Amino acid sequence: MEERTDRIGAGGPLPPTDFWTVIGANRIGDAADVAAALTGVRTRLERLDPEGVRRFRRELVARVEALDLDVLRSMRVDAPLVGRIPQTEDGFLYARHACVLAGRRTYEGVLGDAPRFAAFVHPRVHSAECLAYLAYEVHAQMTGQEIDAV
Repeated sequence: MEERTDRIGAGGPLPPTDFWTVIGANRIGDAADVAAALTGVRTRLERLDPEGVRRFRRELVARVEALDLDVLRSMRVDAPLVGRIPQTEDGFLYARHACVLAGRRTYEGVLGDAPRFAAFVHPRVHSAECLAYLAYEVHAQMTGQEIDAV
């Protein structure tokens, strides 16, 4: 595979600000917003070298795990005809991905003001789960190998 010279992150550690540059700042209000944000992240991931994609993936995991807080987990979801119900484990994971996908300012805002997380517990933004797989897909496209195999 031909080596591209226009990749960011080549040769050194991916600075924390580059993680957020790849994520961008995104409105996350519904599935269409999520799809548009994911397209932008994919485009920016494709500009990284393979090691940069792996570093992005590690940083994503750390950012999602940092949101694994009881105060966020305990937020309830408004369900039509049922009322407010607890989040499922999967739903909580998807909500955390949606929060990260919204961008650094929103992410840090949630860490400082937990009620702001409520915007992400609704199933209409749970397609942000796909953020978890983008690095795997881009890495495989670049190298022909699974990200964990290298």
